[in-house]
Amino acid sequence: MQKLNQVLIVDDDPAWRQITADLLQDNECGITFAGSLVEAEEIINTKLFDLAVLDLSLSAVDHKN
Repeated sequence: MQKLNQVLIVDDDPAWRQITADLLQDNECGITFAGSLVEAEEIINTKLFDLAVLDLSLSAVDHKN
């Protein structure tokens, strides 16, 4: 069995996260989501990824708190 490529999608807009995931799932990728840079940093400290798709307009500040 071939290992799935692991992709991290970082975007504060849930709709864009889903659109990106839909495009990548056609390639049988393992998808992980992060809604902020803070959340992405927490995730990448626990898991390795082959690709990260980032919203370049994200702020370094976590606006959820």
